[in-house]
Amino acid sequence: MMERTEIKKKRRKRIADAIFVSDIHLTDSCPVSRTDDYIETQRVKLAFLQKLSEKNNNCVILNAGDLFHHWKASPWLCLFTYQHLPRPFITIPGQHDLPMHSLAEKEKSALYLLKMIFNNRDVHVFM
Repeated sequence: MMERTEIKKKRRKRIADAIFVSDIHLTDSCPVSRTDDYIETQRVKLAFLQKLSEKNNNCVILNAGDLFHHWKASPWLCLFTYQHLPRPFITIPGQHDLPMHSLAEKEKSALYLLKMIFNNRDVHVFM
């Protein structure tokens, strides 16, 4: 007969098929209310998602929009995102990712730039 602790250990080994997130709101400007190193905090959160994916057989991370806080992210933030975005990663645009909240203007956005850079390698942007 199995001990209760053995049953609990078995439950912990369950593997996820996907990790669902939304509203990551990456930004290179620190909100007024924050006193920490906000850029580092964002990096740590992205690294956490990567580790969580790896613990679950590299399951895909699905983002329901608003990867960026503003559609016109700086070149530095685009590079930061390219370097630190967990993989595999799939996202759709949220209103913050689109100029004037319009899908018709998507080519002007930082999210569209990432779509072109990754070119469907480990990161997919559906627009």
